[in-house]
Amino acid sequence: MTTLPRSSLASGIAGYRSTPVGNLPSMLLIHGVGMNADYWNNITDALEPHFSLTVVDMPGHGESPALATTLPELELYTDGIAATLDSPAIVTGHSMGALIALDMAVRYPQLTSGIAVCNGIYRRSEKATKAIRQRVAELLTDKQPDPTATLERWFGTSPEGEIKTVNDQCRQWLATMNQQSYAAAYHAFANADAPADEQLADIRCPALFITGELEPNSTPAMSHAMTRLVTNSRCIIIEQARHMMSLTHGTAVTNALVAHFKKG
Repeated sequence: MTTLPRSSLASGIAGYRSTPVGNLPSMLLIHGVGMNADYWNNITDALEPHFSLTVVDMPGHGESPALATTLPELELYTDGIAATLDSPAIVTGHSMGALIALDMAVRYPQLTSGIAVCNGIYRRSEKATKAIRQRVAELLTDKQPDPTATLERWFGTSPEGEIKTVNDQCRQWLATMNQQSYAAAYHAFANADAPADEQLADIRCPALFITGELEPNSTPAMSHAMTRLVTNSRCIIIEQARHMMSLTHGTAVTNALVAHFKKG
């Protein structure tokens, strides 16, 4: 898997910017916890003919420095990433990045020309909330947590072929992630949710909600629920996909983004 070239964008955020070609709409890509900008490199080549891309490393991930706050809330990640934009963009986020995209649509509407919410959380169950907060507690005490359970949720217990390749790549990203930054981001993710229903109903930009058919946490029901609240929105469920669908079902994700946002 190739590595996207990075530069310093703003507010200490590192990332990749494509070379502008013509008058293409801008798209900002935000990965999830424990990943980095390279999470998207499976689809950036396919997106670049259609969008002018900015692909960021979240604070404490990739080449971006950690936030000064030990246990930050989601809004601090949003604020740093929003500073990388000087004009509106289609904000596309995966997992925690999806929550950041929604937060930007609510708090930075002037910078948000559209949102794509990939594997987004909406109103976790009490059981799911307890499980993810227990995971945070473990991360705050373990020096080197075992990523096996996480990878099994993402790719199943016996990945083969191309799925095994991306499973191994994600294992490497998690293994090389700074433990304190990982715990901080996971804390922010575990304590965040989609905006309040009335805030979702106030979103006016085009919105796309995408998740995997087999996704156990960011479920299809969650994406459908948010779609019903956001006026100018569409929901797509990708068949046989789990949590890391941009890596495993990149063509389907690309086609969904292009079809939805090229229509405006």
